[in-house]
Amino acid sequence: MQKITEYQKALSKEANQEQYLLANSCLPGPRSNLELLYAFIEVSEYDTVAKLLHKKYEELPVNVPEEFVQCCAVSALGKFILEGNDSLMAKLREYASDSRWRIRESVAMALQHIGKSDISKLIQTINGWDKGTNYEQRAVAAGLCEPANLKSEEIKDFTLKSLKTITDRLTSNPEPGSESFKTLVQALCYCWSVAIVASPEKGKLLFEKIAASENKVLRKIVRENLKKNRLIKMDKAWADKISKIVE
Repeated sequence: MQKITEYQKALSKEANQEQYLLANSCLPGPRSNLELLYAFIEVSEYDTVAKLLHKKYEELPVNVPEEFVQCCAVSALGKFILEGNDSLMAKLREYASDSRWRIRESVAMALQHIGKSDISKLIQTINGWDKGTNYEQRAVAAGLCEPANLKSEEIKDFTLKSLKTITDRLTSNPEPGSESFKTLVQALCYCWSVAIVASPEKGKLLFEKIAASENKVLRKIVRENLKKNRLIKMDKAWADKISKIVE
């Protein structure tokens, strides 16, 4: 938190925030400067974000400082959707299927930012995404399965319902084997465990139905979730029982 606060102060004094983001992106590298990204979300202004999104950064190679700048701008869209700019919901959805994984992850961060303050606005934002592209469905799963946001029964139930819809659709997915399909499955391999821990009684029942499937992809999702410590700590006996079903 201290580092984020320091970056907020620095950005607030900075006349050219774009240059500051470029200089402190930590890219190229394995990890971009997420503390700076979170700080930018808090202090960003709409005109600055709109300007950054109009840059043709998508034409550049990945893992460069310019990609980080666009990640910051995409993540900040959640802030302005919260403030009532509903027209940005469609723009955020477009970025959910971006070819760059960091941009797609920024969409999930934007959704998580919305969910921290207004669950109803989050549900409104992602309406229909659970039946959209593989990447859009992945954004729904990742955006909803933020442990800190899974507090009310409404959001817990909505999250389980969304995960069930997305998971059920895998068996008839038109793009099995595609990179987007693999990315979606990878997300479901951990998201279910987050949702189940937040709502054990309802989550277990839904998960047991998935475990009973003969579909190889669904069984993989079950196995991978059962490896998560959060599920083992919650109910090891139950996890062991379900593991035997999908062995």
